[in-house]
Parts: sequence; structure tokens; C-alpha cells
Amino acid sequence: MVRSVFFAQPIVDLSRPQALPKYECLLRHYSDAEVKGPGEVLHTAAYNKILPDLDLHVIEQICSQFVRLFGEQGERLEDLSINISGASYASPKFNEGLVRLFDRYQIPRHKIILEVTEDIANEDTEYALATMQQLKQEGFKLALDDIGIGSSSFINLFSFPVDYFKIDRAYSESLRENPQIRRFVQIIIDEAKARGKQTIVEGIPDQETLTLVREMGGDYSQSFITGVPAELIAAPILDSSKRG
Repeated sequence: MVRSVFFAQPIVDLSRPQALPKYECLLRHYSDAEVKGPGEVLHTAAYNKILPDLDLHVIEQICSQFVRLFGEQGERLEDLSINISGASYASPKFNEGLVRLFDRYQIPRHKIILEVTEDIANEDTEYALATMQQLKQEGFKLALDDIGIGSSSFINLFSFPVDYFKIDRAYSESLRENPQIRRFVQIIIDEAKARGKQTIVEGIPDQETLTLVREMGGDYSQSFITGVPAELIAAPILDSSKRG
């Protein structure tokens, strides 16, 4: 067993500073009193082909603490963002288990953003669209993560029924110095707005870049400069050494 902890990082509204808080839930674990990323746990779970089980276990831990942390109807937050692995996203059983969990704990689905990465959507566009539509019909919000890191064409990118596009830190870190990157990010922001979607810019390195992102029309910042991750839930994680 691994002693794991869930951190929450603020996702800050750049035009409404007094808005209710929005967070992304981040899986971490303790090793020799040091907080480490989820790479080792996820790698082991992937090797043992139990990533969907791990994801559902993580989500159940969040659901079980949701009312205590955020109120019965989530009235103390705007949204909570949760990552879904590619293996889970491609699993019909995962989607069924996800819905059952939210029914059991009576968690308001409109308060939940499910994050999928751009490269997942590339593997089977038709299936990705169908799965996204199903999750939207169940009442969840969706975010497409790692924009610009995957290989989606713009045609595919803007056909996905997501609510948020997350622009990777690799772009924001050189936004001020690189005009080509600035043009690319501006296209994403403008196209998102034209389609009624919003953008979350990750890893903004300094106040000057934050001001630039705001001027470009970016909607949210998820960056250390606007909010560092803080411990949210401490809980045991599914034993990833066992095969499912």
C-alpha cells in the first residue's frame, strides 16, 4: 500500500477575482516524508492493467469527502477538476462506475470537470466524441488538457464538446519572448471564445506574463503565481501491485 494524498491547486478567474474557487485535484504520495508525483503509482497501475480501478478509487475518495469540503451542493466552490487516464477514458465500465459513484454520494455533477488529454482524443476521434457526448449528457463538464502538446488538428480540436481548453505551461513559459508562441496561444483563446468555451493557462511564470495572458483574453490561470497546491485529502490508495 502507498500512503497517498490529494492536493488541490486553485484555478483562478482572471476577470472575476471574487468568484467562487475552482480547483484541480492532484494525486500525490508520500515517500520518506517527501511529497512525490503520481508517476510511480500510475506506471505500476498501468503495468497491472488496473488504471480504471485506480481512477475510480481516487474519485470515490474525493466523492466521500466532497460534502465535508465543499458543502452538500458544492456551494463553497465553482468547480472541481479531476483527471481521467486514457485507459479509463476508453473503458465503458469506467464510465458506468463513474456515474454510479456520483449517484451513490449524490454529488452534483455540474460541479465536476473531467479532464482528458489532447492525445487521448487523437487515438480514435469518433470514439472520443461519443464518449465525451455521453459524459456531457450525464451532466459533467469537460476540459481538454495539454493543448499544443498532442497532435490534434485544429479541425479535430474544436470539434470536441469540451467546456475548457487547457494551454500547457510549455507555451506560457515563453509567451513573452516568442512571438510565434504568442500567436498560437492567441488563436486558441480567440477560437475558444468564438465557440463559447473558456481557456485555462497553466504554469504562468511571472506577473508580466499574467498581465499579458489577461490582455490576450485568457480566462483562468492555474499557476504557482496565482495559487500553490495545498493538501486536500489524505487517504490510502488502491494496492497497485495486485492485478485486476
